[in-house]
Amino acid sequence: STQVQGQGAADQMIAAINQFNQLANPPQVIALLRGGGSRDDLVAFDDERLVRAIAASRIPTIVGVGHEIDTTLADLAADVRASTPSNAAEILVPDKREIEQAALLKLSRMIRSAEMVVANQQSQLKLKLDRLIYGWDRQIKDQWSRVRELDRALGGYNPRAILERGYAIIWDSHNHTPSEISEHDKLTVETNKQFITVEVIDVRQK
Repeated sequence: STQVQGQGAADQMIAAINQFNQLANPPQVIALLRGGGSRDDLVAFDDERLVRAIAASRIPTIVGVGHEIDTTLADLAADVRASTPSNAAEILVPDKREIEQAALLKLSRMIRSAEMVVANQQSQLKLKLDRLIYGWDRQIKDQWSRVRELDRALGGYNPRAILERGYAIIWDSHNHTPSEISEHDKLTVETNKQFITVEVIDVRQK
């Protein structure tokens, strides 16, 4: 705190402003405040040197001097003019409800942003999953089609199917299909519905 009235008040305020500006970690704001009084009581705030120090300050300044109708040169040079010291306090310290509302608004925006990110990720995941399922379904259908084709192909080599078309299978006495047949061989002829035992009477080369 400094003297704000009387001889030496301007010098003290100038020195304080310069000192704060020279700090490695300066404050966020410099506030010059004084309560009401006569015009003569506020003369220190019209000092040219103080006005120049306020204008040259690299730290933002706020001046709240006297009553609402009082205006000094320091008010005009400051970054922010407060009508009264109480008004300066209101400017420097925002209302609790305003802070809460701002925090809730920021939180609401963060939640909406997070929801949009999640919804986008879900959409991308669903699209990839749909493509994967579609690919699997196509592969399964292709494999089943191939199986059916092989089943039809193998069906043509099925002995039962051959017998049903009117052909017969010849077995020798050892239950083998003979590569050669001679006269007097006893064979079994298998048809679709019967086993017939026969004896070879004659063999002729084709």
